Amino acid sequence: MKPHWYRWQDDSLYLQLHVTTRARRNEFKGLLDDRLCMRIKAPPVEGKANQYLLGLIAKEFKVSKSRTELIAGTQSRDKCIAIHSPTKLPDWFLKLTGKSLKDRGNF
Repeated sequence: MKPHWYRWQDDSLYLQLHVTTRARRNEFKGLLDDRLCMRIKAPPVEGKANQYLLGLIAKEFKVSKSRTELIAGTQSRDKCIAIHSPTKLPDWFLKLTGKSLKDRGNF
């Protein structure tokens, strides 16, 4: 059974997220209901949390912010993010998937 919280489409990685804002620190909390749970420091005011989230994801996957995209969920805690051509898979991602960047065709 394939997990639903991430998928590869060509060279892009899509993540299904559940985001909590105004957290004490940024952290990846694990999986809940086929979504990756995250906490971020930014407040949900005028799109600032979405921009902060894209910057955090870009940093984690070692891409420029312009290679991240909010696909769905601009005003929701549940979001879909695309990372175009990630150059690194973070340790937390590898731990949750048991895969590596070389294995991405096998996800």
